[in-house]
Amino acid sequence: MKTISILAVLLTLSFNANAALLQDKDITYSYQVSYTGTGTFTELEGGRYRVGNDVEITNSGALSGATIDFSDTNILLTFSGNGLVRPDRDFSGFVISDAYDGIDKFLDVTINAATNVTGFSLSMITVLTDSITVDLRGFTFTDGSILSLDINPPSAVPIPAALFMFAPALLGFLGFRRKMQA
Repeated sequence: MKTISILAVLLTLSFNANAALLQDKDITYSYQVSYTGTGTFTELEGGRYRVGNDVEITNSGALSGATIDFSDTNILLTFSGNGLVRPDRDFSGFVISDAYDGIDKFLDVTINAATNVTGFSLSMITVLTDSITVDLRGFTFTDGSILSLDINPPSAVPIPAALFMFAPALLGFLGFRRKMQA
């Protein structure tokens, strides 16, 4: 009876194995260009940012005054003005990375439905466990354009759900043991 009471208490506890992905974490942002044929990258702007409730980058010079806002699972670029990211380079885009190994890991990025620009596709995004690279070569934007990327965190592992699976088996073994002792 004591074992059943302990199992009942454990089954009522619920917690998620994952904490927030980016919220209150430090990230590194870097806008880089690789001029055709050079093989080297030049950083045009960058820095470390703490992801919070405010817009982290308010006037990106590399993106004609765009704002870049990071939330727990989203990167939101809002463009002010018209422009074209030059297509004649080996790379022109930004890299977001974990500044101090405080982020679990990046697994996947999807394009959010709020995105209202044409010509942007998932093939322009590279996801590694500790960084997200977005290549914007040939990307055209207009005033008010939005590029919204959802960062999909690792799947949560609900511990109590596993207990629901093992509890009947454990109770069965306890009943079988009692039957054998009788």
